[in-house]
Amino acid sequence: MSRYAIHVLHILKIAFHPYILRASKQIAPIFVKKRNRGTPNYAKAIDVMTAVIEGHSRISNMNHCFSPIQNKIYHNSATYFKMLYRLDCRDNFVPWYEAYKLSTVSLLREAGYEFIKPYVANRSGIVSFDLSALAVWGNNFEFADRGYGIDPKQRGYQLAAIAIEVGDLTLWTYSKLVPGYITSQLMFDTLFSSLKRLVEETNFVPKVVLLDAGFHSIEHIMKLDKHFRFIMAAPKIQRYTNLKYEQVTSTISYSDIMIKGRRFRVIKKRTKNEKGKYEDHYFVTNIFDISVKRVLELYRKRWVIENSLFNEIKNGFELHIPSSNFVVSALYIELVKFAYNIFRLAMLRVFEAMGVRIRGVRRFREHMQYAITMAIVSSQGRLKDT
Repeated sequence: MSRYAIHVLHILKIAFHPYILRASKQIAPIFVKKRNRGTPNYAKAIDVMTAVIEGHSRISNMNHCFSPIQNKIYHNSATYFKMLYRLDCRDNFVPWYEAYKLSTVSLLREAGYEFIKPYVANRSGIVSFDLSALAVWGNNFEFADRGYGIDPKQRGYQLAAIAIEVGDLTLWTYSKLVPGYITSQLMFDTLFSSLKRLVEETNFVPKVVLLDAGFHSIEHIMKLDKHFRFIMAAPKIQRYTNLKYEQVTSTISYSDIMIKGRRFRVIKKRTKNEKGKYEDHYFVTNIFDISVKRVLELYRKRWVIENSLFNEIKNGFELHIPSSNFVVSALYIELVKFAYNIFRLAMLRVFEAMGVRIRGVRRFREHMQYAITMAIVSSQGRLKDT
């Protein structure tokens, strides 16, 4: 057992090393050292990424640590916080969208984009657009506001993201922290243009683009239809409720519809809610070459991808807004994105090497703690009763 534990630690080191090395090369030009002494800033940023994987709660408030890097981060939290704070090069107050034009923010976002490109190039996968709320307490957070998914008593932000599932790998390819009042409708063009750029530059082929009802509009449907196969949840509006549907099963039916001279398929799925009442859910798609049931199965992938991303970064990586400074928070989100993608790539490597599938970062920490414990026990010899 102890040999196995040491083997696990060796495999983990091998699994993470190439991705950590690539990340450090990507961000080194951005995190330039200000003075001639101390740890280079890019190494500090790597420490932050690694600590995200190992399990801290946030840069400015870490209350549990169980690894050398974790301990280092805990005792130097002010240093890492200042490192990000210094990267805010605003001379005066600017709107939130202008913050993304700052050189440090745009360079780090571009580095994150370049990092994932080789892993999606010339491949195909399922794409999901989504927004998720991140609440904060207090009124001093820059650009934090009330919005969808945020408690009325709180303010917060929306995190816009694109996740791509390529085989057994889910990658976080795009992120943008925006004020809480920003909706999916307002973020659609940004997400769409980001996906188009990825497709053009890497020859990535989206099998299907999945979107929730928040993105629904005729304009967005027409735009998607020109470039991608898509499935979009739709609100319960008269355009869809008045259609004549053809039954597939007792709970699934469909109807073809013409919108601005183009043909689309509307699928209606009836489900029973918690109160025992039936509800109808609508989906719009431009996919006709597979069955209606298969279309619904594909859309269910959105929940899997959403769990792999938002549930993982919120509960596994314990993502919080670390600062009232908007630029610092935006930079930190980019480092968390790096950490998430490094973790996913490393766990795929572990699976290929050992046949062990580690589903989430919490499970990974359990494996790591167990392996470290067994390695210590083996090095100390047999424990004696005291």
